[in-house]
Amino acid sequence: MDQVFAAEVGEPRGRREFNILGDVVNIASRLTSAASPNQVLLTESVYHQVASAFSCTSMGCIFLKGKAQSTAVYAVSQPKHR
Repeated sequence: MDQVFAAEVGEPRGRREFNILGDVVNIASRLTSAASPNQVLLTESVYHQVASAFSCTSMGCIFLKGKAQSTAVYAVSQPKHR
């Protein structure tokens, strides 16, 4: 699993903000930008984690900004009924 760095940054008595950094955060941002309105896109690793709960459709591979390799992408279709 990839790492995410989370921290509160800023002046101790001044303006402070919470920020998260890491490759997975950047990938999530790129997928959000690539998605259509009301669409949720997932990487293959996330797809495998949620496949038992959600029906997903393969969208093929796309190139994400900052990545040398293409990324397999899935779109969430609907929840699976239990």
